Amino acid sequence: MTSRGARIEAWDRKYQGAHPRWRGPPEPGIQLPEGAKALELGCGDGKTLRGLVGAGREVIGVDFSRKGLISLRARSADDGIFQLVQADGSHLPFATESFDVVVAHHYFEHFEAPERKEAAAEAARVLGRKGIMYLRAFSSLDMRAGKGRPIEPSTIMREGIPYHYFEEDEVKPLFRGLTLESIRTDISEKMFAGEPRMRAVIVAVLRKSL
Repeated sequence: MTSRGARIEAWDRKYQGAHPRWRGPPEPGIQLPEGAKALELGCGDGKTLRGLVGAGREVIGVDFSRKGLISLRARSADDGIFQLVQADGSHLPFATESFDVVVAHHYFEHFEAPERKEAAAEAARVLGRKGIMYLRAFSSLDMRAGKGRPIEPSTIMREGIPYHYFEEDEVKPLFRGLTLESIRTDISEKMFAGEPRMRAVIVAVLRKSL
């Protein structure tokens, strides 16, 4: 398993540029009630988090890349009030059942198998009863699946970062104590180097049981 320090360094390198690493509007589908307390896991430089703030919500973003968090803060002075925490997803520094909503967009695929289970358990732990988790993860149908150095089944290493490509039937067993309310695989076509390529993302909504 790659060391935590090596992965932090790899992510920090991604955020060294002058421009945001992740651009464009947040993905649709997140329903965040007024006054909700929300946590975004792996917030990076804020593509999704900036769409969550406002309407009296308490929003906290977590990432273990300090450079990603610095980049987010520098570009978000006028985007509303939120908190940022540098932390490892396997050991979240929050009380049990302290959030109404947890957002995990392209987060769980960046763990190797043992830590992925730990991170999933931590996400479920901090989600309050009747709380909702919004998940997006790369699908095994994506054009980039298998492109890199294999390190585990359906997991490759690229530029020092693990990428796991999910099957839909992996999601429910990963989150014990959460009910899978919906799941689908979104497929789109994008042009790369003049060639059409398939992009595929698993989109799921899970709810914590009573």
